[in-house]
Amino acid sequence: MSKYEPDFRLDGYEAVNDHVADQFWSHIGIEQDSMTVLAEHHSADARHSFFVMHNRAVTWGIPGEPQLVALHLKRDHAARTYQFDHAELPLPSMAQSWLIARGCPEEAILLPDGMGTAPANEATRACRQMIFDRGSWSGDTST
Repeated sequence: MSKYEPDFRLDGYEAVNDHVADQFWSHIGIEQDSMTVLAEHHSADARHSFFVMHNRAVTWGIPGEPQLVALHLKRDHAARTYQFDHAELPLPSMAQSWLIARGCPEEAILLPDGMGTAPANEATRACRQMIFDRGSWSGDTST
């Protein structure tokens, strides 16, 4: 497995119910092999995992569709189940902000140097920083 392929750490876990299993498959699992991890963080107790991923399969879909996926996995160790929230977003800073709003430490979900795209100009840089700093975008797509 490449270091950029997602490892959701779900071995031995089942979705909390059939709806969650179906939703995970249709939004994440079906395209998992086309996902590239840009940043990830796992809580020390392994109850939460946060991912910023690029979905390469989207480039073949509807023009203009967001190519980034923010994923928050929540595990119940006692029940050996998981739930998830996700959002499909156009900018890494939006994905990071979305994850931070769900409890991910800001410093833990930063993209490594050279990963992702650079802002085209100062206005774009300022907009990206405002979204990231203020958590201005935290759309809710809970599953």
